[in-house]
Amino acid sequence: MFYVYTIRDQIILPAGCLGQDYETVIKKIIRSKYIGKILVNEGLCVTIIDFSTGILVVQPGAGDLLISVVVEVLIFCPLIGEVLLGKISEISVDGIQVSLGFINVFIPDKNLNQPNKYDKDLNTWNWVYDKNEFMYVVGDEIRFAVKSLHFKEEESDKNSNTIIGMCNGEGLGPVLWWRQFKSITYEKWTAQSY
Repeated sequence: MFYVYTIRDQIILPAGCLGQDYETVIKKIIRSKYIGKILVNEGLCVTIIDFSTGILVVQPGAGDLLISVVVEVLIFCPLIGEVLLGKISEISVDGIQVSLGFINVFIPDKNLNQPNKYDKDLNTWNWVYDKNEFMYVVGDEIRFAVKSLHFKEEESDKNSNTIIGMCNGEGLGPVLWWRQFKSITYEKWTAQSY
């Protein structure tokens, strides 16, 4: 899900920044270039772990510095089928949006527990199971599996990329459902065992 990736790059330090703290300016440039961006064939850059600088070359004309850097970043790229935990952030007629805090996951209605139905008055999806309805509620923690990744084949912003999830399997769905189910099952087992 997460791994460390090393990038060798060159950045430009504008001449106007030369009077400022060198390391702070470089760190700001590196963060704006990588954090929250998709790296081709790698995943989403979540944070900068460390960096080092190399050769400095003064650019003719403007006096900017071209600096070679080696940057260690933390990449998020879940595996297909990997089970993740997030919070339901939005519900619509098309499905539910789940936030992982740094990227959103979309779970279309066809990937929710089946059979289900959408309640337009309450703006909720409900799983209909054994004559009971279990609701997906904004703010609830939800366990889901990664169904597919749709990252563009170029560096791009995280908002234009999508992770598609599914929660139509045992143990998947709002965590509260399974806590209640476990509690009910345990109580039945305890009552039957005596």
